[in-house]
Amino acid sequence: MISLQNKSRDEIWPALPFPEWSETCVTLHMWTQIVGKIRLALTPWTNHSWHVTLYVTARGAKFHSYRGVFLNFITRSCRSCMS
Repeated sequence: MISLQNKSRDEIWPALPFPEWSETCVTLHMWTQIVGKIRLALTPWTNHSWHVTLYVTARGAKFHSYRGVFLNFITRSCRSCMS
């Protein structure tokens, strides 16, 4: 187990300078909007748009707790699990 008691925030979290990953940020934002709009159109309305919630996982993000669309950030893929 890693001890975090005597470490600064900069030692724990890697640097993430925005200019170096700004294109990736724009692409990620676009894909999450596309998938969110699809879910918004295909699912019944829930207050405050809770039916299009983004669930963050260890590998990426998914848009439903048991089925739906999964964005895998490690393999750089988008997979549909909808039946």
